[in-house]
Amino acid sequence: MWKDAIEYVYKENAPYVLDHVNAVYIKEEEGIRSLYVYMDDGNFRSDVHCRQHLIMLRLHERFGERIDEFKTYPSRFDMRKRHPYRDVSETKSESSRSVPLSPEEKTEVEQMVSSVENLSLRRALEKAMITDREWKKGERS
Repeated sequence: MWKDAIEYVYKENAPYVLDHVNAVYIKEEEGIRSLYVYMDDGNFRSDVHCRQHLIMLRLHERFGERIDEFKTYPSRFDMRKRHPYRDVSETKSESSRSVPLSPEEKTEVEQMVSSVENLSLRRALEKAMITDREWKKGERS
């Protein structure tokens, strides 16, 4: 929904804005629905904040999402590394690659997920954990 709203408001410049978005949350407390946007660049954050009413209008018209408050925040610490709307093909570099796990490491993952009763869920979790560890292992090397 967020990506659609940004693409609608910013047209051909949407990829530049989305590249600086680190997280988007909708939270409801005491009947007030708030949209929280975390961005790693103050200039983009300021512009998104200025266009908040257009974004909220698009979210309501297209998806029926009623937003009472629109809040933008600077991303901090590890959150700045998150880029959920960045095109993955652009971010892959030769330095970031997956490194296969050793048989011992795979066995460790299997043991960690062995308590999950649902077979398909256990396999999916195991696959995700192995992939995650392979990429993290590649970042370290």
